[in-house]
This record gives sequence, structure tokens and C-alpha cells, in this order.
Amino acid sequence: MPETGPEIGAGVSATVAATHLEACAAELAVTGVGTVADLAEVLRRLTASQRHLAAALTHLAGLVRDGDAEGLATAPAPDLEALTEVLHAAATASGCAADALAESAPVLRTLVRTDDENTHL
Repeated sequence: MPETGPEIGAGVSATVAATHLEACAAELAVTGVGTVADLAEVLRRLTASQRHLAAALTHLAGLVRDGDAEGLATAPAPDLEALTEVLHAAATASGCAADALAESAPVLRTLVRTDDENTHL
């Protein structure tokens, strides 16, 4: 079995976690939602996920900056600086995406409430 890098969390490597994230995002790209409440919950979780992605990218930028990965110690400093900048920019973009998604919360609450009021059993 190939080495997948240091473990995170409950023994999951960063590579495995990133692969799982990719697969989940691909599934979300083609999956529908059943109800307005489902949509609200998916968007709530995507907002939280974007915040976690921003934190992960910031963490990766720090690792690159500090040379904390095999092979980075010998990489040219300008390349490391450029990659660190790119990761910080991506972290900022993920944070902005989370903020934008969070702006939908009041509208979604209204839609869910309206949907509930129009549901008769």
C-alpha cells in the first residue's frame, strides 16, 4: 500500500481526507435536494465546509512557508513564497465563499418557514 502522508484526526491521512472531500464535492455537483429544508441544511453545511477549507488552506500555506514537507527544504525560496501566496489567496476566496453562502441564511429561513406553513397533513 502506498504511503499517503502524515495522519490527521482519527488516523486518516491528509491525502485520504482530500480524496474523500473531492468525491463528496463531485457527488454534490450532480445530486439534487428533496425539500427546501434539505437545501437549507446542505447550504449550512457547505458554508461550514468553506470555512474549514479556508482554515486548511491557511494551514497548508504555513507548512509551505516553514518548509514542513519532504522536499520543500531544497525548493527555491521564490517558488515557496509564490505557493504560499497562492494558498493564502485560495484561503481568502474560500472564506469569501463561506461569507456569501452565509448571506443566504435569512432567505432560507423564510423559505423553510413558508414551506412548513403551507404543508398540511
